[in-house]
Amino acid sequence: DGRIFERHSVPMILDGKNVGRVWSFRNITEKKNAEDKYRELFENSLEGIYVADGEGSFTTVNPAMVKMFGYESREEFCKLVPGAGSLMVNQQDRMKIRELLQMTGEVNGIEHQVYKKNGDIIWVRSNIRVHFNGSNPIKYEGSLEDITDRKESSKPTRSTNRRT
Repeated sequence: DGRIFERHSVPMILDGKNVGRVWSFRNITEKKNAEDKYRELFENSLEGIYVADGEGSFTTVNPAMVKMFGYESREEFCKLVPGAGSLMVNQQDRMKIRELLQMTGEVNGIEHQVYKKNGDIIWVRSNIRVHFNGSNPIKYEGSLEDITDRKESSKPTRSTNRRT
């Protein structure tokens, strides 16, 4: 009927002899369906989505993030990128983001430049939330939107800067 159950069992011991097992079942269909929906959203998002540990090292990234930065796989990305801060071109932007996260716990829509694997620089819009244990960051969750095309198209060209 499509339901999903989680099962647990423990031996039943009587006078030192195993006389059977006690089983328990729990319907986890709704939980599994919710997990599948969120996994689908994560996997198919057009924005790069990531989770990083308290030190800023990526623990998981979605396919859009891998593609945006020019890596072959999630594993390669997480292995070769030492931390979120290492991607940032301008260290003043990094300090500003760190300061905002410390003060408010989140950053919404901040635009900055990052390095791709091949050294190219792209513009991104970042949204980041940090989770704390006391005053210590334990996890960062974020998304990045590549806004390079919009930034490049908004640059004035010679012909538009001429006076007539």
